[in-house]
Amino acid sequence: MRLFLFAIVFSSAGCTTYVPFGAYKMKDAPKTELALNPYNKFQFILDYKNPYINEHTHPEQYYFRTDGTWEIKGRDLIMNSTSDSLKYPLSRITITEGEERDSNYFAFYDIYNERIPILQVKHADGYIEEMNDSLQYSTVGNTRDTLQFYFFGYRPVTVINSGETGKDYIVFVMPEYRPAWIKDMHLRVKKVRSNGTRTITLNWKYLEERIKKEPDEKYSGPPMF
Repeated sequence: MRLFLFAIVFSSAGCTTYVPFGAYKMKDAPKTELALNPYNKFQFILDYKNPYINEHTHPEQYYFRTDGTWEIKGRDLIMNSTSDSLKYPLSRITITEGEERDSNYFAFYDIYNERIPILQVKHADGYIEEMNDSLQYSTVGNTRDTLQFYFFGYRPVTVINSGETGKDYIVFVMPEYRPAWIKDMHLRVKKVRSNGTRTITLNWKYLEERIKKEPDEKYSGPPMF
């Protein structure tokens, strides 16, 4: 498994003290975020644009989040993820009354409240609708059906179409949680600039090596119906 991200510098405005509290976003992938709080806790979210020409490829690459503790040693910020055996939900579904129509509406949002493109919809009878990364929603007939939606960066989401007419299915999808994922990762903290910003340089080689060690396999979770 390999990621194709190019920026390795995080920046945060308004950090004038040596301890770099605040949220740092990746320059060319602003949804990749490192949040540091003043109690030596952090949360890291990996979320980037699909880099492949064929957007349906590499379904095994998933966005994720991890959290843990950080400390400063010299000019280095050192992070370690905590171990947590809790299982966190990967989606939350809300069903509301929509417009009067003969189909139901399905839309998916990420943690930043932005639409997630739908790449495929699989029906209970095995029929698969191929879509593209410009499709921001899906409409499905009012026949009762179990639907499985596929995206880049997220596990498939299963939604039961109730068969009622004119329903809006609004689904929030979360990156999976990975405990103990970061171990002794070093980030270089640079001096505060004249405009009041501070940058953190990520040891991207560490992340690449860490990701390469993961199984490069397609999703092997629960059976597809």
